Amino acid sequence: MVWEVRNELTNAKDEVADIIDSWMTLEEALFGKEIPEDIRNAQTLVAIRYVSFDGLVHQGQIVAHKAVAGEQKRFLMNCSHTNSLSK
Repeated sequence: MVWEVRNELTNAKDEVADIIDSWMTLEEALFGKEIPEDIRNAQTLVAIRYVSFDGLVHQGQIVAHKAVAGEQKRFLMNCSHTNSLSK
């Protein structure tokens, strides 16, 4: 999923993230955390784009459960587009 999201962000022709705030692998995001293996295996990274306080488009990441990652991505993208990415 992270690879697909990274491609989506870097190949977008009309909106490309200006500033990359986070570009980790899932292993890097979870490194050093004591998480039960079954929970760790159920996680994925979701890339998000947002307009920061500096007025520029940024790209970050959140760790989410695989079962809800798609919903979270759609929700965050909808929030971003309705708030300021379309301005």
